[in-house]
Amino acid sequence: MNANKLINWTNFIVLLFAIPLRGQKPVQQNSAIIKALAVKEYKLRFIISITLLCTSFLSSACSCFSPSLEESVQNADFIYVGQIISAQVDDPKRVLNYLSNIETLKGSPDTDTLVSYIEEGMCSSPAAVGYRYVVFGKKGITPTLELCGATQMITESSKELVASVQEITANKSLKQEK
Repeated sequence: MNANKLINWTNFIVLLFAIPLRGQKPVQQNSAIIKALAVKEYKLRFIISITLLCTSFLSSACSCFSPSLEESVQNADFIYVGQIISAQVDDPKRVLNYLSNIETLKGSPDTDTLVSYIEEGMCSSPAAVGYRYVVFGKKGITPTLELCGATQMITESSKELVASVQEITANKSLKQEK
């Protein structure tokens, strides 16, 4: 959640507690009954605000289906390891990332561009200049970096991904030759 959304939710919660229910004026008397009603009113507002806040997190969650690595390798026309050498904002929320091809793992890439998006949602996966990515692509279509896609940044925890792709593509070559 970005800072603007957090500020909006904070303002909403403050307003929710500040505005009296049913158009009533704020309580100025000290009677025990009025205080008890006011406490119940604020408890109700608190429960409503927490419920709305929690459901907003759930609604912005990303759900997707990711195919297996074998399926991703099979469906890709080309796969390569590339490092982003420059990036250009193409649209208010779209970035074109230009890569240098470090190692081709399958096919022959027809593009050195990787599209990433700057979104407020949780499904976007931003790219960064200087980092390496395993890029899965189809001929004639610019690959896109998505949270649930096969294309991803190479990190310490995902270095075995490249080895797995190499193993799968090597086995495919042997099977096709026979």
